[in-house]
Amino acid sequence: MNPSRPILTAAQMKACDQYTIEELHIPSSTLMLRAARAAAVFLCRRQDLFPPKGKVVILCGSGNNGG
Repeated sequence: MNPSRPILTAAQMKACDQYTIEELHIPSSTLMLRAARAAAVFLCRRQDLFPPKGKVVILCGSGNNGG
């Protein structure tokens, strides 16, 4: 799998979010919290990805990604 290629397009992800919120009744705030936790767990487990000394910057795209 090409890591630079999105698994889902933005439109597909929006449809997934909308379904989850409207049909499964999971609030968007819960989805953002789950995503943040998963990202934090991944980053903590993969500290080998970061330089031994220095700063790490995490950038988020448009939309609620910065939530």
